[in-house]
Amino acid sequence: MGGGGDGLGHLHARARLILKALVALTPLAVLILAVLGSIFFGIATATEASGVGALGAMPLAAANRRLTAPVVKDVCVETATTTAFIMAIFIGASAFALVMRSLGGDEFIAHMLKSLPFGPEGIVPFVLGVAFLAGPFLDWLEISLIFLPLVAPVVRGLGFDPVWFVVVFAVML
Repeated sequence: MGGGGDGLGHLHARARLILKALVALTPLAVLILAVLGSIFFGIATATEASGVGALGAMPLAAANRRLTAPVVKDVCVETATTTAFIMAIFIGASAFALVMRSLGGDEFIAHMLKSLPFGPEGIVPFVLGVAFLAGPFLDWLEISLIFLPLVAPVVRGLGFDPVWFVVVFAVML
């Protein structure tokens, strides 16, 4: 008879353990739901949802006593570093485009693309293919900032809608 009581105690211990695990996972589940839910319901873009995630992670870190002054300082330094790198890419791409245009590079590219043996319907896939081949070597940001300003005037000159082209370009990237 003593064996039946031990089984019931074991069952209660297991139920308490499961309840404890569910309580521990609830804040994380709410954070995930807030981030993904804001994207799925169209409330926020993916970038904005990352901000929702960062804001939601702060109280969780504070509750776990991991939100300390050195951690906040490190996060701020890393954020500033990443922002500086992105701004450097923008500045470098703008400088590259300016020099390329001043040397007649955009006219050269336009002449080269228009002299291809296929018509306008073949030039757009060619441009997309070249951008695709640049993908393993350059990030999407660099491809967009360097490549698009050079080929967009040609595509527009061929009679294609620039918005359509940029959307197709973004999907290809």
